[in-house]
Amino acid sequence: MNGAVLVTGGTGVVGRALVSGLVATGRRVILLSRGMQPIRVANGAEHLHGDVAKPALGLDQTAYTRLAEKITSIYHLAARTDFKSSDVEEYVSINIDGCHNVLALAHRAGAHLHHVSTAFVCGTHAGRFGEHQLECGQEFRNGYEQSKFLAERELRRLADQNGVPLTVYRPSIILERRPDGASPIGFGPFVFLDAVFRLLLSPAYRQHGSGTIRIAGSSISQLPFIFDDDVARALLAISASDACKGQTYHLVAKQPFANTALEDIFNRAFGRKVACWVDQREFDSRSPDKGERIIARKTAMYSPYLNLTVQFSRTNLDLAMGEDFCRSVTPDEVFRAFHFFLQAKKNSDDVVVHSTEQQTAVREYFTSFLPVIMGKNLIDNLVSLSCNFWITVEQLGHYSLVINSGKLTDINTNRRGTFGYLIGAETFLQVVSGEMTPQQGFFNGSIEIEGKMLEALQTAAALEEFFRLKPFIVR
Repeated sequence: MNGAVLVTGGTGVVGRALVSGLVATGRRVILLSRGMQPIRVANGAEHLHGDVAKPALGLDQTAYTRLAEKITSIYHLAARTDFKSSDVEEYVSINIDGCHNVLALAHRAGAHLHHVSTAFVCGTHAGRFGEHQLECGQEFRNGYEQSKFLAERELRRLADQNGVPLTVYRPSIILERRPDGASPIGFGPFVFLDAVFRLLLSPAYRQHGSGTIRIAGSSISQLPFIFDDDVARALLAISASDACKGQTYHLVAKQPFANTALEDIFNRAFGRKVACWVDQREFDSRSPDKGERIIARKTAMYSPYLNLTVQFSRTNLDLAMGEDFCRSVTPDEVFRAFHFFLQAKKNSDDVVVHSTEQQTAVREYFTSFLPVIMGKNLIDNLVSLSCNFWITVEQLGHYSLVINSGKLTDINTNRRGTFGYLIGAETFLQVVSGEMTPQQGFFNGSIEIEGKMLEALQTAAALEEFFRLKPFIVR
């Protein structure tokens, strides 16, 4: 345990959290990546330029020998993880040859190899899939799944043959808890959400699309989401004990995320039923409209995962981490992560400068416009709305509002409530004047939500009609 640790794929979604965790425990960490310049992942991590797809990891003989002399364990995370091709050959160099090359280094170094595979080595297997299982007559949805299956099968055979200590970790569908500018642009689950929201917020749909968008998928299936930091936490904890040698761990949540919870996110965001799952037969029974065709085309590579019937056991994980580890991923957590994804897409280089007119208008809204309707129904349709929230207008402070049974009962300058909105003055004025919907503000990254995400979404959807019917006119 006193030697150095090599991490491949340390700049990826899980890799960054893992490297930071290893450094925090005092380990000497060597990060192998294909980047030519040193990459600052965490203080104390050493960067090594190389490529797992090449023999000797692309290192010259001297560097390779020195590396083998330093390390006592390897965390192998480097992989091609997209679903773009059904041809396994396109994934061989990184996902399979890369495993051979990393195993060769582990053998030479006498190092413990911690290999990050995927729970979807199960392929199309239906029913329960155990941590001890691998080959069960499954087929595969894409080249990625098949390549990870073949790599794991080869690693097990060669590790046993060469006496290399091996531990296999199989995470399910990984969500990044806080995506940022360094995150993958085409990160699957969020790309799917992004595509649906884009359609629902498009001018054409908002003008003509009063119906419900059908999305081909099972309403009774579940998505085995897990967050990147939970995967890293499990890797750190499990690998710290020699008891993990020879074991396989499914890194999955205790309770998977229901497909209907995704549907609920869309519907709560817009305050009505805007999207629903239908099975393929029902979807095909009626010709899809333009919006449904766009969604189907943009999300085609993810559609096979919307009909999952597999359940991943986690017996070994429970023994190592306890049954309370990652019991579930909540809709609020998913939407919060998606919101960070949208923020990361936004160009954040612009400096926010409010004009004097904008500052004056914002203050007038809270000190003159809203007090006039204090104690009155905002609009007839909001009699059931009760909430306490704050609005932070950038550089202009906080305003908290209390609404009881559809009536505005208090305005103050404290930051109180169960949720809040962070917003620039220009965007704020566009929303309260009815020129922009709150959902458009969330989507384009100009409104940030703090606190309870889905409650904030529901409230914004409810207030949209108020902003439209009683707009604030900026003089």
